Amino acid sequence: MDISDGVLIIHEVKRSDSAVYECEVSLVDDEPSKSSSIGNVSVLFLDAPSIVLTTKLINGDVLEIVCTAGDAYPEPVLEIYKNGKWIASTNGTGTELNYTSNVKASDADDYFCRASNEAGTKDSQTMHLSVQFIHPPSIVLPTTLINGNLLEFVCTAGDAYPEPVLEIYKNGKWIASTNGTGTELNYTSNVKASDVGDYFCRASNEAGTKDSQTKHLAYFYTKHLSDQCWCDSPKVNDDRIKILLAGVSILYGIFLLVLPVYFWLINFLEYRKEHRKGM
Repeated sequence: MDISDGVLIIHEVKRSDSAVYECEVSLVDDEPSKSSSIGNVSVLFLDAPSIVLTTKLINGDVLEIVCTAGDAYPEPVLEIYKNGKWIASTNGTGTELNYTSNVKASDADDYFCRASNEAGTKDSQTMHLSVQFIHPPSIVLPTTLINGNLLEFVCTAGDAYPEPVLEIYKNGKWIASTNGTGTELNYTSNVKASDVGDYFCRASNEAGTKDSQTKHLAYFYTKHLSDQCWCDSPKVNDDRIKILLAGVSILYGIFLLVLPVYFWLINFLEYRKEHRKGM
């Protein structure tokens, strides 16, 4: 601070220099007298704002971002940015800005708060939001088996963050899973009659658990034609045997009815033939 010739010069103004200034004139052998005018000096300043948000949320949770102004004069305008793009601001100036929404997977990004006044613009630190979510997996399997061949299931994860654990279930019972997390699970085994059943794939992560559609492995064929069967279970269905036997019985009955007619027709034709020769 320099004073010369009645001029006050303040170098590198600080916010503490904001004050009311008066000039006092002193004459030799006289009491000091104050100037009739005073000077009110306001120093404009701005500190960076702060941002608070939960950095890990599950899809559907409430996202709340709180942007708080730092020390500033005058009060700043506050804004929130996502990936460099404006999403919210105060209605005029203020010291706090609250932003809420139901979080979606697309909300995962970088966020920061910006404060602006006549002293300039300052940004908060950047915070990254991770949104955990999960979609149902899919399962691919053959619908027809041949005894002794290779049975292969493929379970593929849907969109998910973080990567899920994948599992395959048969008739509600676990049979295989990934070693840790992954996006695909392959399960193979040599085909047996007992492999017939209902299968689905399950994906799990911090966002929850989702199941694929259930697929039924319905038919089982043996390799040899003489042993061929169409089985919904490891044992041949008794109802199908009954239907087959009933069909055979009906065909046999028809045969017995037709056979006498056949022989009568043969005899009748022979009689006609002999009768013509006699004439």
